[in-house]
Amino acid sequence: MSEIPELVATHLPEISAHFAASATDSDQPTVGDVKHLVISALAPALPCSEERPPQADDYTDHLPASLEILTRLVNMHSYSISRPASLPSLLLLCAQHSPCTETEVTPPWSSTEHQLQASLLLAKLEQIYKPVAFLLVEQDRKLLAQILTLLQPSLEKFLSYPASVHSLAWLTSHIPHPHLGQVVAQLLPHVLNWVDCWISHYKIAGCQVLGHIIATCPSTELVWYGRADLLS
Repeated sequence: MSEIPELVATHLPEISAHFAASATDSDQPTVGDVKHLVISALAPALPCSEERPPQADDYTDHLPASLEILTRLVNMHSYSISRPASLPSLLLLCAQHSPCTETEVTPPWSSTEHQLQASLLLAKLEQIYKPVAFLLVEQDRKLLAQILTLLQPSLEKFLSYPASVHSLAWLTSHIPHPHLGQVVAQLLPHVLNWVDCWISHYKIAGCQVLGHIIATCPSTELVWYGRADLLS
């Protein structure tokens, strides 16, 4: 066996470290991998077209799969979930499993373990980036716009996608003044549809969002946007 040249031998530790690091990086999930996992974990549409509240039986098969994915995302290296392109879908997944109020009943597409893992994932994202309230409004609310774009198709069929209603309610609760007033026009069509719905699940979510808007936006601002009479 031929001897290793002296120059190579001198730098062998650095060379070995380089290839070890390259191998480790190649094992990390790509942005596409993370997005695919998140899409698989998002709550599916209700299995029927009739108007009714969501039930636990609707998510029997989905619950273990979504919990496994949430846990997997929490245990991933921070580098794997630190790409900005993955952030909108990751926050949307956290929103589906994060309670809007302390007394809220756990929705049927979630569980206490889902909520725990979602809180751990959210804390990890906030450690990588910033608190949610800052993330949603920085760069002229760019991230919020991306999430709303992801939500729009399911919000248009909200009776089939109750988890999307919950997600928007949770996200809205994290939008501070003065930014909330600037997106009221986008939120109200959805919220008013929920309030008008006979199903209490949606009506309660709508009332929560309206309450946050009224409490957060000054009345003078709502008048300016022509919303004061509508919300009074």
